[in-house]
Amino acid sequence: MNREFAAAYKQLNTAQKKAVDIIEGPVLVIAGPGTGKTQLLGVRVANILQKTDTDASSILCLTFTNKAATNMRERLYQLIGPASRNVVVRTFHSFAAEIMNQYPDYFWNGARLSVAPDAVQLEIIQGILARLPLDNPLASTFAGTFTALSDVSQGLKLAKEAGLTPDQLRHIITQNIRYIDKIEAELCEVLTPSLSVKNMPELRSINCSFTRARAGSRQLITALKCHHKRKPGLRNRPGRTHR
Repeated sequence: MNREFAAAYKQLNTAQKKAVDIIEGPVLVIAGPGTGKTQLLGVRVANILQKTDTDASSILCLTFTNKAATNMRERLYQLIGPASRNVVVRTFHSFAAEIMNQYPDYFWNGARLSVAPDAVQLEIIQGILARLPLDNPLASTFAGTFTALSDVSQGLKLAKEAGLTPDQLRHIITQNIRYIDKIEAELCEVLTPSLSVKNMPELRSINCSFTRARAGSRQLITALKCHHKRKPGLRNRPGRTHR
């Protein structure tokens, strides 16, 4: 047992250690976001490789986002070193695309899928922005380039990483617009004069009301994300690890 594995195993709680120790048979772990699922899976993979003759290439780790997949690869490398490169770590989408590309005859119209390069993604976004009405803020251009291009691209990336559906994203946007509408008039009134010690109490009072309004928005966002992520964190068989 290497030191990295021993240290990581020691940091796990009792329930997590139980999930790592059980190698034979199915295991189900249910946990919310930020509770150490990636670390648990990494330690479990390392434990399987240490205690069995399982080949690293026969272990499959599936995640929802590219960021999580990258984190998983980094954790595995820290725990088991170069051998981790043979562990198959994919997102659900990339793994499905890989299967479809390997066996195109089994899918519609001999499908061949690939991830669109960044340049192609930006071109698609530009095409969408170009069709917007000229009075739409997202249609603004400078020197022939859409000023909101990078913001839209980043927004799409964040929505994907959060696992938000279009309806969930609309709910969050609606809440944000309501919040902005609520604070805009009051902020303009307070911030138009020069800030001084005299108007600090008024600013603090407004800040308190804003904080209460934001708390409602955060509860909605948290509820939406929890609804999306309320799924089994781990379901596997010997030598096969899924997330």
